[in-house]
Amino acid sequence: MKITEVRIFPKDGADKKLRAFATVTFDECFVVRDIKIIEGNKGYFVAMPSRRVKEPCIKCGHRNVVRS
Repeated sequence: MKITEVRIFPKDGADKKLRAFATVTFDECFVVRDIKIIEGNKGYFVAMPSRRVKEPCIKCGHRNVVRS
């Protein structure tokens, strides 16, 4: 497996530790988006993306977090 593309998007804002977001493409077919590049006490590290799964309410249609 080869890394075929890396895109880095610098982040400016109130959060001083979050430096950028990255998108990495493997073998020109598998893409990982929203990787966080964070400055820690011992240097930089990356945090993998995480999202809560949401589903629409059957009564009102509002999207709620699953099992909330």
